[in-house]
Amino acid sequence: QLWYSFLESEIDNKVLLEKAKIDSIVISDDQVNQQMDARVSQLIQQAGSEQALEDAFGKSIIQLKADFRDTFREQMTANQLRQIKYSEINITRPEVKEFFDAIPK
Repeated sequence: QLWYSFLESEIDNKVLLEKAKIDSIVISDDQVNQQMDARVSQLIQQAGSEQALEDAFGKSIIQLKADFRDTFREQMTANQLRQIKYSEINITRPEVKEFFDAIPK
């Protein structure tokens, strides 16, 4: 069951990334760097020090950033597409009421 959930999630992400390409959604290097720096700072704080983080991963901070750059960009691109699509959804209170009233009791 866990495997299928993971697979479904990966397929969803690939579909979102393809749609983002079609919609010309681009995440700049500066945005990626900013998010990565914030995440690395969080990890350093959790680990206690830069050295502790590097020891835990067995890599330098620079190597970690290089390894995860593409993953970060993909996540940010998918999130940007979701945000754009969700912002286009408008649901009114009467529509919600109508939906719930239509459910058989």
